[in-house]
Amino acid sequence: MANPVIGVPLMGTSLARRYMQEKYTQCLVRAGATVQILQPTKAPAVLKGYLTACSGFLFPGGADIAPALYRQRRQRGCGRPNLVRDSFEVPLLRAALAADKPVLCICRGMQLLNVVQGGTLFQDIQPVQAYKHVDFAHRSGSTHTVDLQAGSMAAKIFPSTRIMVNSLHHQAVDRLGRGLCATAKSPEGFVEAIEFPKREVFTLGVQWHPEHMAAKEPSQQKIFEIFVSECGKQSVDAAREGNPVSANSDKGKGMCAMSRIKNEPKIKFPLIVAIREQLEHRALWMYLLCDEARKKGLSSEEYAPAAIRRCGLYQGGLLRRKAGGGASLKGLRKTLFSKFAQWVFEMDIKRCDDDHLDIDFRYCPLVKAWQKQGCSDEEICTLCDHAMCGDRGIAESFGCELDLPATIARGDDVCQIRFVRRGKKQDT
Repeated sequence: MANPVIGVPLMGTSLARRYMQEKYTQCLVRAGATVQILQPTKAPAVLKGYLTACSGFLFPGGADIAPALYRQRRQRGCGRPNLVRDSFEVPLLRAALAADKPVLCICRGMQLLNVVQGGTLFQDIQPVQAYKHVDFAHRSGSTHTVDLQAGSMAAKIFPSTRIMVNSLHHQAVDRLGRGLCATAKSPEGFVEAIEFPKREVFTLGVQWHPEHMAAKEPSQQKIFEIFVSECGKQSVDAAREGNPVSANSDKGKGMCAMSRIKNEPKIKFPLIVAIREQLEHRALWMYLLCDEARKKGLSSEEYAPAAIRRCGLYQGGLLRRKAGGGASLKGLRKTLFSKFAQWVFEMDIKRCDDDHLDIDFRYCPLVKAWQKQGCSDEEICTLCDHAMCGDRGIAESFGCELDLPATIARGDDVCQIRFVRRGKKQDT
C-alpha cells in the first residue's frame, strides 16, 4: 500500500521558512508519509486537486492570522499577517473539514482551526504572560509544562497527563470555536491543545511545536505517527468504497493497476526539494488544464502540444541569446542544465559537443506531481509527451531535434534525452 500523501501549505520561500518547513517534512516522512507542499492558490480547481491528492493535511506555524478573520481590529502587539497564506489556508481547512480529511494543526495552525470554527484569539499574550512563550533558543527542548485533559486524544498520545513542551508563540486561543474543546493548558491557563470531539476523523491542534522536539522525544514524534496512521486508514476505507478522491484511483474507474513507473529521488537536500516543489506546481497546472478540457469534451492533444511547443520556442530563443547567439549545443548545456538542474533531476551528462547533447536523468518532479494526482500510467505518459513538446521547441530554437530513447513515464529506469543536429556525419 502506498504511503498516505499529506498536504502541507507552503510556509514561505525565505531560508528561515524553508528550515521550519523541513522540520515538518522530516517528522511526516519518518512516520511513513509522502509530503506534498501546497502552493497558495485561489483557484477552485487547484484547491479541488489538493483535496483529491491528499489523504490528510498538516497546517503549520507561521505569521499571525489577520484579526479581521475573527471580527477584530488589529491591536498593538499583533504581528503583520500573511494575507496570502490566510486567503489560501482558510478555505483549504474548511474544505478539508467538510471532506472529512484528518487534520493536524500546529501553533498558527491550531489558531487557524479555532478561527475557522468561529473562535477568537488573544492578539498578544506578552503583556500578561508569567514567563516567556517565545523561546526559540530551546525549541528542541522544553520551556514549560502542559496539563492534558484525562481521556483526551492528546492525553492518549503521552505517557503522562503532565508533559514538558517548547514554546514559540505570542498569541493564543481566546474564545473556542464551534465544536472545539480545550484538552491541554499551560500553568497560566492558556490553551495548548484543542480537539473536535464530534468529528469522527483525526482532528488535533497543539500550540507547541512537536516537529522541533520529535528527533529527541519519541512521544512528540508519536503525534505525527498517529496522524499519518489515521490518514492511511482513510485512504484504505476510501479504496474499499471505490472513492476516486481519497483512494487515489483512476478517475473513478476503480483502483489503479500496479504502476510500472519508478520515480523516487535520492537527493533530498532542502533547497533541491524546494525547487522540485515549484516544478511540481507547474506540472499540476498543466494536468488540471488538460483535465478541465477533458470534462468539457475537448482533447488535450488538440491544443496542448502546440501551446507547449510555442513556450519551448520562446524559452529556446532566450537561452540562445543568453548563450551568445550561436547554435552550439554547448551553449544549451551551459544555460539550461546548470548544476542545480542536474541535482533536481538527478542528471548525468553523457555527451556534449556542438551537435550533440546526451543527458540521462533518474528523477522527474513533473511525473511525481502527476503520480500524486492519482494519474494512471497511460495518463502520465501522455502528459509527459505533452511536456516534452517544450523541449522539442527548445531543440528547434537551436536548429536541432530531440530524441527520447527512454523515459521514466514509460516505465524505464532513466529518461534519455538526446539533442542532435541532423545532416552531419554521426558517430556510430
